[in-house]
Amino acid sequence: MLGDNLKYSCSFWEELEWHPLQDEQSRSFFSDVLSGTSPMVKKFEKGKSVRQLLTKAEENMLKISMARMEMKDGYNVLDIGCGWGSATFWILTNYPKSKVVAISNSNQQREFIEKKAQEKGFSDRLLVIKTNVKYFTAASYGEEVQKFLGKTKFDRLHSCEMFEHMRNWESLLNLLRRDWVSDKGGMFLHYFVHKSRSYPYTPDTWMGKYFFTGGIMPGFDLLAGLD
Repeated sequence: MLGDNLKYSCSFWEELEWHPLQDEQSRSFFSDVLSGTSPMVKKFEKGKSVRQLLTKAEENMLKISMARMEMKDGYNVLDIGCGWGSATFWILTNYPKSKVVAISNSNQQREFIEKKAQEKGFSDRLLVIKTNVKYFTAASYGEEVQKFLGKTKFDRLHSCEMFEHMRNWESLLNLLRRDWVSDKGGMFLHYFVHKSRSYPYTPDTWMGKYFFTGGIMPGFDLLAGLD
């Protein structure tokens, strides 16, 4: 289950084995979690529910992420692989002079984020684009970003657990840096790693079997070897 910020990197699975959910089950699952009626929400630690503890963990993690990316009010942020908008809404809430362009390859996530932004009054500071990040180039989306932001370069690029889904990190990072990050801007990448080696998620690996295929498990020193 997830906390109020819907941040997967602070999630809790009651069962050891991961089970894929059908669409109807997924909607019911998220509805129950968001409303606090999920049977997975159990009381412990002086009356706090799992959901309350996860929400606090999410808040702590988001604060750490913002500190490490040296975020400041007024910085414009490109949030790639934005998920359900955990970092996007944290920025819009806590940095009122900042704008965010959020990238997701999911229509369901885009619609959810846009609806939530409207409810919170953030629509004028948020642009959500549904696309595969490898197609997110200045040639394809520069005009749209320019119209929203007044420029095409960002002060910060934020990515949390998206690059594990990608293969050619060097090519993608160079594209993002060239097209979207200002000369004085920075890129913050949060991803999980293997302690000693990188390997592709093929169906015969544990990750490929239980989570997803097509990406790569980055080794601890993967970024150090890129140009």
